[in-house]
Amino acid sequence: MLIGIFDLDKFQAIVERAEHPVVVMSGPDYKDLEIVALPFTAEVQAKIQADVAARGLRGIAIAGILNGVPELEMPRALPEDIAFAIGAAHQRYIESRTSSVVTTA
Repeated sequence: MLIGIFDLDKFQAIVERAEHPVVVMSGPDYKDLEIVALPFTAEVQAKIQADVAARGLRGIAIAGILNGVPELEMPRALPEDIAFAIGAAHQRYIESRTSSVVTTA
């Protein structure tokens, strides 16, 4: 089963207003997923550009937490297992970011 209907308004909302927004990149076989936090600076883009090109990656989705709800926007339909893998990878990304936050009393 394929999942994905592109909604430009939701895409923009995720990029502009979501918590933990990321771009998800993959190769054509979906075996190599890379998540990059948004927005990224020109410096970050320069660092990852060569790696992404060498690995043959392209953007396949935008993910974020919008109004407390996990959102995933894909410009083209993806296999269901890949969409779920992206959601799981985004969750691990969020957990890694929030576990590194130190709180003080």
